[in-house]
Amino acid sequence: MSTQFVTEVTVEVFDDIGLGADFETIKVPIKWEADFELREWGVKSVDVSVPEQRIELYYVDGATGEDVTKPFDLTNVIVDVSGVTFGQSLLPRSLEFSGGQITLVF
Repeated sequence: MSTQFVTEVTVEVFDDIGLGADFETIKVPIKWEADFELREWGVKSVDVSVPEQRIELYYVDGATGEDVTKPFDLTNVIVDVSGVTFGQSLLPRSLEFSGGQITLVF
């Protein structure tokens, strides 16, 4: 049983993502999916993924000092659920750009 969600997360940029400007940390809505494998008495496993999508990033242009909005295509997003413990809410907290990878952190 697969279900799609949209959750607002904080964007954190730790390396250059091609904007060539000072990036402001913002919150953006991210679509993500959870595929639940059920058994008679509850959930057996959950597989979380992020479909390809376009988000809007906001930054300050270093040359002009103006606020700029730029669309950014999310593809091949890594899902990090290592911080989730049993009984904890399964909601993403941040979208991180680091080391040439994009990671959705729960």
